[in-house]
Amino acid sequence: IEPFLGQIQPSVDHRPCVVLDYSQTSFVARPIRDEIREVAPNLYLGMVYFGKRKLPIRFWLSFTPVS
Repeated sequence: IEPFLGQIQPSVDHRPCVVLDYSQTSFVARPIRDEIREVAPNLYLGMVYFGKRKLPIRFWLSFTPVS
């Protein structure tokens, strides 16, 4: 399942986030959208939406710079 990547102004906190939108690329995952926000340097919080409803699914991504 390949998402369409985009950047939007989310309605929740009005801060930019990376959006993984599956509505145009997957029949099965069409109503699912992931929003990923930087919450601290190199630490990201992802939230999952089903349509306009936020699901109780969260995920963390942490990146360590490579020298």
